[in-house]
Amino acid sequence: MTKVLDAVMRGENALLESPTGTGKTLSLLCSSLAWLAAERSKFAQGPSDSGPKAGVPKIIYCSRTHSQLAQVQKEAKNTVFKPRTVLIASRDHLCVNPTINVNKGFALNAACSAAQKGVNPCMYFTNRERGTTDMSWDPMDIEEIHREAIRHAYCPYYATKDRVAGADLVFMPYNYLIDEKIRENYGIDY
Repeated sequence: MTKVLDAVMRGENALLESPTGTGKTLSLLCSSLAWLAAERSKFAQGPSDSGPKAGVPKIIYCSRTHSQLAQVQKEAKNTVFKPRTVLIASRDHLCVNPTINVNKGFALNAACSAAQKGVNPCMYFTNRERGTTDMSWDPMDIEEIHREAIRHAYCPYYATKDRVAGADLVFMPYNYLIDEKIRENYGIDY
């Protein structure tokens, strides 16, 4: 945790190693969230006319798969910190419209685009803003996001996309961070 804090306070990168079972995930989360809380308190003490969230840091937590991220999200729930979190995932993972999500990849994207404009537009997309305002900021895995989106009838893909800017902690697979178009699509600027 000391090495994580040293790196973030200096604005440096760190390559850290620790054996399995030593609490790496919780150590990374707690140290980086403690640093974020301290940074945010500095911005809160600044003048209110300095602009909306200008320069406020954000934590991007990456892992190889969404199932690995689900484990990290469970750990995040066990911390004393209550960050505003969002999980970035593709339409393949997040679409809850049963007539559209039978498609995958490009076919799903095309069906989604068509359903936004048709005579009977996708009710989940139509209620997109409901998800932006009503979606929980708590860490949620894909299944939890699905349940909440279906219960409140909003599109989780667009709701999570709209909420990235307001999140303290963004969960995503590595390939989303590496792909310039995905970063651009979600407004991820590192």
